[in-house]
Amino acid sequence: MRINTSQWRQLLLVMLMAWLLGACAKTKPTLVVTVGGMGYSQLRTLRLMIIQECPYAKVVNAGGWDGHNANLKRIAESKPRTNIIFIGHSFGCGAINEAAEKMQKLDLAVFIDPAWNDFNLSKNIVDHIWYQRSGMGIERQAQIVGSTVTPRTIKGGHNDIPHSPMLIAEVINAIHAIHEKSEAAAKAAETPPP
Repeated sequence: MRINTSQWRQLLLVMLMAWLLGACAKTKPTLVVTVGGMGYSQLRTLRLMIIQECPYAKVVNAGGWDGHNANLKRIAESKPRTNIIFIGHSFGCGAINEAAEKMQKLDLAVFIDPAWNDFNLSKNIVDHIWYQRSGMGIERQAQIVGSTVTPRTIKGGHNDIPHSPMLIAEVINAIHAIHEKSEAAAKAAETPPP
């Protein structure tokens, strides 16, 4: 049996539509954006563990050398997501807070050893976690004004603590908790009242 040009076009169109529908169905409900400070980002280990442990999350690195300069709002709004989570290290902490000011809501902000300038916690951040180093360094430890949490101290220096197994486990657990809460809310919304 021979297929003519018209049939090939129809077949290609059907295949393209199937591919597009499959791509749409694979949209992940949670977006996690990692934002490094000035210099080489120290968040690779954490990012890879999130990719491994949170299959429902789209994980994006905002930039290796200057993530603090990335357009985080544009990254967050590129596709509709149920949950948006920003993780910042060093100067990236101020950047994620500043981006949250321009957004309607940021579900979780993870501040890992904010450096240099103090900043006021954005009112658009629903929940946050704050980590500090135990060792002194040349980087000034910034304060998050208006934070309601006590910073968790992680043993190590400024560039060591993002690799801490305890920090990584806590961040992954926080991401799971947000995902599970939104899944439960979606199921409750689908269930008809008795």
